Amino acid sequence: MGNEETQSTLPCYQSCIININNYYITMRDYKREYALYHSKPKQVKRRTARNKANRMMGSVPGKDVAHKDNNPMNNSPSNLTHQSKAKNRAEPRKRKGDPSKRAYARMMARKMK
Repeated sequence: MGNEETQSTLPCYQSCIININNYYITMRDYKREYALYHSKPKQVKRRTARNKANRMMGSVPGKDVAHKDNNPMNNSPSNLTHQSKAKNRAEPRKRKGDPSKRAYARMMARKMK
């Protein structure tokens, strides 16, 4: 088939998948991603609050500043801690021992009744 190239647009932030000789390459459209999500006023406020928390806590190599209640707007010192990047960036419902995971399980159990 030679150097056949096909491109399809996705509705999400990753804008296209390119197929070159059955190798699929995903390319992100950062300009579109910024326009659809990162430039929204609510997201700008949340990013600003996260940056403020990072400045307050200082940096530790290999760690992120984590918000214990998963609310980036709550920058009280008792709510901030350093946490491994893998644990901090995981979906909150999937974190082991996370109070929000237990709360989610209780909520789902109530819905099933």
